[in-house]
Amino acid sequence: SVVYSDKYSGAFIDRFVESYKFILNDILNFEELSDISYVSCDDLALLDAYNDTAHVLDYVDVLDAFNDNLIKYPNNILIKCEDKSYTYSESAFIINEIASMLNGCGVSRQDPVILFVPRSEWFLFASMAVLSCCCAYVPIDENYPDNYIKFMIEKCNSKTIITTDAFQKRVDDIIG
Repeated sequence: SVVYSDKYSGAFIDRFVESYKFILNDILNFEELSDISYVSCDDLALLDAYNDTAHVLDYVDVLDAFNDNLIKYPNNILIKCEDKSYTYSESAFIINEIASMLNGCGVSRQDPVILFVPRSEWFLFASMAVLSCCCAYVPIDENYPDNYIKFMIEKCNSKTIITTDAFQKRVDDIIG
């Protein structure tokens, strides 16, 4: 018999008891713990049902979603950060300006571009600009120690680092 509180449903307790019996049965039938199955076929089916989240996406990628929403809702707010807010059109302008600067720096398709910007609207703008140039961005968190940042910069072999005025001195100190 099983005694349980009202925090659990009867169905949950029944599943628990069946799982417990399943494990005990395997303990009796196998010599090695590694041979014991801890999940029944019913539980696996239940997990598969929970994880069956496949569906067709509306957009090819994040840029496609952004551009569609830019066309549909140019004056809607895309992002708010602290006391600032930016519409889709304002954001598109900033993203295009950053992308133009990247192109002027000579980045090519699939080049890695380091993003050393604070967690703010500027991270969104910079990452979208990098993606619009068909490049890959490498985010570096400001809380990383300098030696780790230097390691990432060296291993990444990036031609370009996007940063802010607030982080420029630190970047200069790190890369010399």
